[in-house]
Parts: sequence; C-alpha cells; structure tokens
Amino acid sequence: MQTANTEVTAAACSQAPINSVHHRPTLALIQAFRGIAALLVVLFHVGERSSSILGRDFAFGLFEMGKSGVDFFFVLSGFIICFIHYNDLGRRSQFRSYAIKRFVRVYPLYLILTLIALPIYLSGYGDASKRTAFVIVRSFLLLPQPAKTYPIVNVGWTLSHEMFFYAVFGFGILAGWRWAIPLFSMVLLGSAAHGLFG
Repeated sequence: MQTANTEVTAAACSQAPINSVHHRPTLALIQAFRGIAALLVVLFHVGERSSSILGRDFAFGLFEMGKSGVDFFFVLSGFIICFIHYNDLGRRSQFRSYAIKRFVRVYPLYLILTLIALPIYLSGYGDASKRTAFVIVRSFLLLPQPAKTYPIVNVGWTLSHEMFFYAVFGFGILAGWRWAIPLFSMVLLGSAAHGLFG
C-alpha cells in the first residue's frame, strides 16, 4: 500500500513542473483595456470623418480624446510583451520563437492589405506620395516614414512603432541584461526627449 502511494505521489510531482511551464496568465483585464483603447481610436476616426464629410460632430465631439487610445494601446502592448517574455532576456534559444510569433502577429494581414491598396495608388488615385518608391519600400518593411507622410496603409504607422519595440526587446533576448538595460534606457530617454521637444 505504501509503495502504491509513493508511486502516485511521484507521478503527481512529476506532472507539476509540466503544468506550471505551460500555464500562462491570460491577463484578461489588460486585454480588455487594449480592446477599449482600440475602440476609442475607431470612434475618434469616426468623429473625424463625420466632421469632414457630414459637417457635423459625432456624438457631440465626445470622442475627441479617443486619439489618446493609441498611446494607451502602446503602453499596454509593451507591458504584455515584457510580462510574457521577461524571463527570455538573455536566453538566445528563445529568440527564434519570439521573432516568429511577432512576425505572424503583424506581417501577414498587413502585407495582404498593403498589396490590395497599392494598385489603387499606382493607378493614380489618392495621395501621390504613396506612389514613390521610397514610401512603398518603407511601407513593406514597416520602417517609419518622414513627417506627415503615411505608409500605403495609413494605420501602418502604428505598426512601425510596434516593430521597433519588438526589435529592441529582441535585442535584449539576444544580448541579455548587460546590454539590454543601457539600450532600453537610451530608447526611453530618446522617446521622452522627442515627446517633450520634438
């Protein structure tokens, strides 16, 4: 009887690490906030279109503040990446998995939409700047565009910032804390300086 109990206990203990490794918090409240932030941005753009096309405010201009949802979304996304991949910093073996997940999350749908929109601009409709090779290449690579210039898919400007953050954090995974902390600090200070004086 004692042997049987010992075997059952050993089996249970052997399963515990496996379950704990695969368990990840869902961060349900944070995800809900991300949804709210995205909705606020949508309502802000609805207000813009209402003013320009219909000549009247949408919902009495209540959602003018909705553009701040972009910043809120960036902060939440950064928190989620740091929370999930914090223990991956310095573990080079985790970089491939991290990079694939980030690529799949952003690029496929974005590239499809860009390929759909590009012929429209090339045929002569819309903003002429989107027909230049400079803007087109940077759009496909999700590189930041010059001031007051948007990528082929306008909302892609937000993704260029997301990809920059992914790249910085990916460097941390490859290089470890010794190099990640100075880099993260420089990016943070540079962003703060741009926000204050840019």
